[in-house]
Amino acid sequence: MVLRLGLVAVGGRGGLAPLDGPGLEIVDGGDDLHLPLVDQVAHHLALRGELLGHQGDVGVDGVANTADDKTVSLLGVPNTADVNTKYPLTNVTQNTPRFSRYKTFEATMNKRMSNKWSAQIGGSHTWAHDFPGAYPNTPNGVFDENTTRWDFKLSGTYEAPYGLRVSPLVRHQAGANFARQISVGAAAATAAGAIFSGTINVEPLDSRRHDNITVVDLRIDRGFRLGNGVTLRGMFDLFNITNSNAVETRTITTGTAFLRPTAVLAPRTARLGARLSF
Repeated sequence: MVLRLGLVAVGGRGGLAPLDGPGLEIVDGGDDLHLPLVDQVAHHLALRGELLGHQGDVGVDGVANTADDKTVSLLGVPNTADVNTKYPLTNVTQNTPRFSRYKTFEATMNKRMSNKWSAQIGGSHTWAHDFPGAYPNTPNGVFDENTTRWDFKLSGTYEAPYGLRVSPLVRHQAGANFARQISVGAAAATAAGAIFSGTINVEPLDSRRHDNITVVDLRIDRGFRLGNGVTLRGMFDLFNITNSNAVETRTITTGTAFLRPTAVLAPRTARLGARLSF
């Protein structure tokens, strides 16, 4: 058995440059550390562990004037005659110096082929504090947010009778974090005396999560020697054996379609195939 434990921490420093503008009311440096430990205690089994680090809203119902409404304060470029005269074309961009942190724990275990079978198991969990918004940023954009994700995988191979090889696979992964959003049109900003349009989050990014996905697959294959160094291998694959219908993505903008699925995991599928080697 091989055991490796590691710790890595990376940090950076940065700030956020402010953008001055009128209030808009819309209702609706781094250190690294690595400490490995390795030990061999068995012949057919390997185990590895690792810890990594890197230092006006209308509410859910989409209906105005109900109990879940709240006011969201935004910033915009002034929309006045003086500004429009001096700067007829105004483009504002903002870069966000980033201070991000990632912490990941990962572990794997391998059983080498012996007694006609082998197996691999592994998983990881990540805690992130990052800036998911892309450059250029706006003062109303997504800034530093907390998110988490994890995954797990189990696979193996069994040399069955009659030359058959059976290879099952189980995969699990966390759904992506997301936040409810509202769309702010240019007309709403103009009415408030500012220039702004875009889509903003009205809650932390880790408030919600798309469905966690677990998939079970299976492959059965067998090789046939045809002579003169030619081999034909027949394969039968079965994907998503449990016929899971987990929702991969949803509509996240406030309105009547909020949380409506936009992508669903593919259904149970079978496939026959062959590979000719010569």
